[in-house]
Amino acid sequence: AVHVATGKALESTVPGVRSTFQLSFAQDVFVMYLKSLSRMYFICNYK
Repeated sequence: AVHVATGKALESTVPGVRSTFQLSFAQDVFVMYLKSLSRMYFICNYK
């Protein structure tokens, strides 16, 4: 019974962890994208 309970608890927490990881990963990629965009913008405008 204990093993079944822990297994179900793990099953319920894993998707949450995965979704939060994907969210933070997407945020990191988005921030990097914005930084590179602004850097290119400044380089092109202030040569």
